[in-house]
Amino acid sequence: MNKKIVQLDDYLNKNKTSGIELKRLEEDLQLVFDRLDKDEYKKGGFSKNKFNIPDRTKEYYVYLEFYCYLAKTWAKVLKEIGIDKYKTVVDLCPGYTPKIELALFYLNYSGRVLVLDKEMDSMKELVKFMNLFNPKYSITSKKIDVFKEKQKYEFIVANHIVDDLVIDHFCHKWSIKPGDVYEVEGMLKKIWEKILKDTDKNTSEILPKITNLFKNISKKGSTIVISQYQSYIERLLDINSVTKFNKNLLGKLIYELKKAGFLNERKLVKKALDKYKGHFKSNECFVLRRSR
Repeated sequence: MNKKIVQLDDYLNKNKTSGIELKRLEEDLQLVFDRLDKDEYKKGGFSKNKFNIPDRTKEYYVYLEFYCYLAKTWAKVLKEIGIDKYKTVVDLCPGYTPKIELALFYLNYSGRVLVLDKEMDSMKELVKFMNLFNPKYSITSKKIDVFKEKQKYEFIVANHIVDDLVIDHFCHKWSIKPGDVYEVEGMLKKIWEKILKDTDKNTSEILPKITNLFKNISKKGSTIVISQYQSYIERLLDINSVTKFNKNLLGKLIYELKKAGFLNERKLVKKALDKYKGHFKSNECFVLRRSR
């Protein structure tokens, strides 16, 4: 047994440890166990030692490799669509990381990229990161409340957006700060537990809002490309029921949009992804063209 582990055991046996200390230690050890159980230590360390440069560098490359892999998957889809014929690509609620922007970089896209989100800080970081690559396209950002946006766009990409829209809606309803969900340990799992207590009711509540969102920001001839797959966080926290909820909601959304005059281009997505082992599968991505 490692000497440090023996020392920890001796310390706990010899010293009076408060309840809060034991609780925090238990939570830390549980995180360590979870990382071992999910092979997370193969991807990156848990150490907070800022001088551990080799470990920090390896962890950085793991994340960068993931973003690039996801971007290459998107590049397959966008190339099949014929992205070059669109002057502007709208990236809807991307957060901090430029997945779609990297995909367009790989494709040498030279038009305009418009990033839409409600958080300026995340968009600033995304734009700053992407400009390091000196892409051929221009990239700008616009702060919006996505549920209230009325401007129409011709080409919209929404990567893994369903869960974010659900969280945003119920945070507003229950007076929870959306930022706390991703920054406060355990908050994400708690809010999903609350949502999943009545999946039918909450699905029925959020579905028309998301449907109207996409109807409001598109017009006849517009194209929407949307994906939803199991996220890293969902897998790490063992919340498979969340993945199921979001995929079920996406299926209902596609059905409602088809009723509203959107055509589901399944053959196009299958051609792009069925023979390519990407980050998401063809049944987790949809290309919708508005016909009326």
